[in-house]
Amino acid sequence: MSFALAGCATTNPVPIRTFEGRPALPAPAESRQVAITKLVSKVSHGAQIGTASGGFLCVPAGPITWRPGLDEPVTGEVLSVLREELKKAGYQVAGQSGSLFEESSAGQAELLLAGAIKHVTLNSCSGPQGRSSESSVEIEWQLYEQRTRSVVLTATTGGHAKASPGSRDAHLEAYIVALRNLLAQESFVAAVGAATRPAAPEYPSLALAVVTIRPPGTARTPEVLQHAQNAVVRIVRGSGHGSGVVVSATGWVLTAAHAIAGLSGPFDLELANGQRVTASLLRSNAAADVALIQLPKGAYPAMPVGSSVALRVGSPVFAIGTPLHERFSRSVTKGVVSALRPKDGRTLIQSDVVVHAGSSGGPLLDEHGRVVGLTIGGAGIGGQIGVGLNEFVGIEDAWRALQIEPQVSTVEIDTLLRR
Repeated sequence: MSFALAGCATTNPVPIRTFEGRPALPAPAESRQVAITKLVSKVSHGAQIGTASGGFLCVPAGPITWRPGLDEPVTGEVLSVLREELKKAGYQVAGQSGSLFEESSAGQAELLLAGAIKHVTLNSCSGPQGRSSESSVEIEWQLYEQRTRSVVLTATTGGHAKASPGSRDAHLEAYIVALRNLLAQESFVAAVGAATRPAAPEYPSLALAVVTIRPPGTARTPEVLQHAQNAVVRIVRGSGHGSGVVVSATGWVLTAAHAIAGLSGPFDLELANGQRVTASLLRSNAAADVALIQLPKGAYPAMPVGSSVALRVGSPVFAIGTPLHERFSRSVTKGVVSALRPKDGRTLIQSDVVVHAGSSGGPLLDEHGRVVGLTIGGAGIGGQIGVGLNEFVGIEDAWRALQIEPQVSTVEIDTLLRR
């Protein structure tokens, strides 16, 4: 129970806000799996949310107060009720009520739905005739896509309900009405619908000068990785960020398309030395989830390129990015190739190398420190903490998707490290 009944003091019933209930729109014929993960409180602990009354005339007996604190989860029956309502509306729902494996099931869902409770009221009366109640709730919902690790929909809805003796409590019914009002929005239906593959954009062929190195032997890999860190950039997005990699010394950066989605005009990008520069988006392909950025004119440390075609299951790989927070800027992690999966004419590289939210767009390197792919997504706990199920687009697929013709020259490792 997320509220408590207080005795002694008497108070008049709290005014109940009303919200019009709307029927849910039909679920899309092909919908992605959704997990309702949590509700958190934005109401202060101990706040009066209503009045408890009693007797035949429903005489006020004391206040009803809110139990959870700010940003604490709201527990109890409500999540199970919301999952059942979503399932009844025709959606694929992960994390069924009563499952001992609910968390792991939710982790496999493509979309995570969570809500922040902004306002709640409840008046109840318990008398000889039974218990009646009236309640309202306002919730800010967020729909999170695990593959891209991004919020794809934000919406606020409210719910209002009255309950007579013998029926389900109005408090639960108000949550259900708030969810139905979310399901009544076309934007929600579209967001949950099976992802359609956008048409590939057409760009003129672009010749890009890049370098590679001959396999130097694993003894020199740490030197190459240190150089590679200097070629990784952080894309600044308000309170969030993404990663990218300089692939040409004249200032060309590859990243994930979703890492720059919604950015219009020039935007800030942070170099490895901490300097912020103004960058421009030149090309983007949402279907392949890759994009090309141009930095201001200058000379930049660039990462040597390799070939994802040479990768095999079990091949050692490294990832570099800025996971979770800027203080972890350009972190290097190591793993192996777990699988090579064909998809939409491309080959996705699956690896257990550790990446988290904020790493999107960062490079995947082979055992010699050459970039062979870009981080585009993965499964995570709460949509943030990676669990070793991550996807990368191969460098050849990135070139093709952006109509780039790499002009590759081979340099000696010592020459590379002096740049």
